[in-house]
Amino acid sequence: MRLSDDRYEADRRKYTLALSMIEHGARIGTVTQWTGLSKYRIQTLSQSYESPTRTRRKRGESPSQPAYFLRSLALARESMALTYIALQMHAIPETRMPDARASLPGLVRGERLISAFEIYRALLPDGLISFEHAVLLIIELAERRTLLLAHCESCRDVMVIDRLGPQHTMCPFCRPHPRATVEPGRLWRQQQFHQGVEEHNENGTQHGHDEHDAGREMTSRHE
Repeated sequence: MRLSDDRYEADRRKYTLALSMIEHGARIGTVTQWTGLSKYRIQTLSQSYESPTRTRRKRGESPSQPAYFLRSLALARESMALTYIALQMHAIPETRMPDARASLPGLVRGERLISAFEIYRALLPDGLISFEHAVLLIIELAERRTLLLAHCESCRDVMVIDRLGPQHTMCPFCRPHPRATVEPGRLWRQQQFHQGVEEHNENGTQHGHDEHDAGREMTSRHE
């Protein structure tokens, strides 16, 4: 009886996660990978699910360019906010995960990712980062090949940096900018940092620099 209850609970959580991802516009392949449900079940759920707040699902491949998150000051700020929330929700692993694209997706991590994304959207209802881009951000920060975590030298908050892009030492909130902007609430000022965030992102930068530099520097910088 206990085994049946556990299986029922696991299935219930998978379907709940699938519906949440569908609500936020996740692609069929993304939902399948994170929930473990079959493509047929996800398609059936997607076709039958109706919600006035559902985000329209885009066709084509999922986003794959990490440069997206830092291509504007607004995106850099929102990426920093989402990253902090994801760290607090433990959606991003504490240690580097080189094969995160294959090993990170799963039920528990997916539930944490959904929670982090929904908090982000509750704070910024018109946020620039889609759920599919949130998935990419989490994976990139888990692999720590291109996107890394660092501390702002001014406010000491955690921030996202692109190893192949401009090497900013200040976060997008502290960085000088010619135009005044309205900052989102200072909800993201940290009392403590995630265990896996280190001053020079030592866990990530000690691995993969040499083998990835040559190929990745030729990669397109645009989504």
